[in-house]
Amino acid sequence: MLYLVRVVGIDVGVAGVLVAGGSVVGLAVPALASRGVDSVGPRVLVIGSQGIQAIGMATFFGADGPVMATAGIVLSAAGLQLFYSSMSALVADVVEDGPKDHAFAMVTRVRGASFGLGALAGGALASLGDPAWMRAGVAFNGVTLILALSLLSLGVHGQRRPAGRDAPGADTAPARVLSSRPFIGLMVVAFCSTLPIDFFLSGNAIYVTDYLGMDPWVIGFGVALLTVFSSVFGSVAVRLTDRYTRITTQMIAVVLFLVWALVSAAAVHLPSGVRTATVLVLAVLIAFANVVPMARLAAMVEATAPKSHKGRFLAVFQYPFSIAQVVGPGLTSLLAVASWVPWVIIAVLLVVALLVLGWLRSALPHHAVRVEPISARMSAHD
Repeated sequence: MLYLVRVVGIDVGVAGVLVAGGSVVGLAVPALASRGVDSVGPRVLVIGSQGIQAIGMATFFGADGPVMATAGIVLSAAGLQLFYSSMSALVADVVEDGPKDHAFAMVTRVRGASFGLGALAGGALASLGDPAWMRAGVAFNGVTLILALSLLSLGVHGQRRPAGRDAPGADTAPARVLSSRPFIGLMVVAFCSTLPIDFFLSGNAIYVTDYLGMDPWVIGFGVALLTVFSSVFGSVAVRLTDRYTRITTQMIAVVLFLVWALVSAAAVHLPSGVRTATVLVLAVLIAFANVVPMARLAAMVEATAPKSHKGRFLAVFQYPFSIAQVVGPGLTSLLAVASWVPWVIIAVLLVVALLVLGWLRSALPHHAVRVEPISARMSAHD
């Protein structure tokens, strides 16, 4: 947004429409990716996603008006959605057989750290106020994407094997993703569990400053804490919860999100002297709740999907997260109705997630619900 306004010279209202429109166009990509990820392999699509985003950055760099800016937005959004739609399938393809929870957690951990570094770098370049520095940031972004493409091309090779009918779930799980009721349930849980984070990164900032009267540094503290927890404690949290079923672990996270939403809604009625402390504690709570869900949910999908269609299931599974990214900021407008409205909506959806998880405990295959601890797997391997 800042680049379009400050460098390209587009009006802020038009820039907002272009960015939102590009994001909506990107929502078509997971459906398209699901048709090819199992046939051509996720590695090809992940490499292609980096190339598409690099072209998008080059288009941004040369943009001199709305037309090229729109092209850059669409290419960047499409490439990013293609990456997210294919990356989980690639992780499942290259790691050893068995539960993928820790592999997914490691990817989330690295991505969280990179998100924090990128946010710091982008903020630093924007604060300089010089269009040349912002152009340099776009160019650097393109270079990193080409570097990622090169590393994937030279150093990552899939180990995909032909599907076997003796694979867990190969005979029972439908090949069409929308025919699998447990998969639909997992997508509902993913959306309900992701929406709090997307609202936290957007609407919560308005709520904390305009409705609770907090200083802006509180918002920065919360985002920094979320980034640190995701990048540092993701793998540790998965390891510590190996003793529980994936359903139980996910339920714990949902309950923590629910407490965060309810206390946040009530914070406006607290004395001003305790609001800051409450908001800081809530930031710790949501950061802690966020460290596990993605890895467990992706692992349940990977374990549930038919072996010959894992890529398709994992690609479509990107939709709950993409839709939450659109709905989360949209909830901010409901603060104008009443300060409690977004929180009640989030709380109701989290209760729905708990009910669906209770059903999934019996609806999912046993091997998708339970994860064998690392120690037991190492003993069996020895």
